[in-house]
Amino acid sequence: MNATGRLKPSDTGELVARPTRRTQAERRAQTREALMAAAVEHINAVGAAAVTTQQIAASAGLTRGAVQHQFGTPEDLYLAVVTHGWEQVAAAHRSAPSIETPLEQRIIGWAHTLHAAYDCDAARAAIEMLVHHRNSATFMAGQLPALQEAEGVVDRIWADSFADTQLPAADLIRIRRTARSCVIGSLVRRISDPTDTADPAEDLVRLLTALLAPTA
Repeated sequence: MNATGRLKPSDTGELVARPTRRTQAERRAQTREALMAAAVEHINAVGAAAVTTQQIAASAGLTRGAVQHQFGTPEDLYLAVVTHGWEQVAAAHRSAPSIETPLEQRIIGWAHTLHAAYDCDAARAAIEMLVHHRNSATFMAGQLPALQEAEGVVDRIWADSFADTQLPAADLIRIRRTARSCVIGSLVRRISDPTDTADPAEDLVRLLTALLAPTA
């Protein structure tokens, strides 16, 4: 059956369904996803300073014109990579332990969730790009809305998860952002020194225990 609901005869004379044609929007979304996946892969492989749109397009089986058509300029593509990274960070936190989990296990679970969220491929590519463009006020301002939206999502999940600590919401948010800074700091150090393989999760557990359950 085709897009109009018709069948076509096969070589044997039987009626078979015609392949459904993708819409223009579906093709555009697939192209964008392919370019995004290739961008994340190459940024993590060669670094933000060395990556090119030609590499990204070739890896996705597309031309540089596809990059321009989908994103405009290379900077727009790299901003989209950062936005994608923050979206993935927010999504990763949705699986963090909830308030029903005993506090000790909840802290351990959150420490690993925080680390995994910022250590995923999409987030590492975003951080790589932010480190590279840290002196560009325009680039940093461009990624701010996506960052703020992701931070708001994670803050709400975190505050709900630790509401039973009786700490004020503002204090809970400061603790979460302190932990986030520790995780990102460790990842930035790894960018500068790829031989640094230290796992910050244990230190994070100790930090969160001291701040969230000081009598534990």
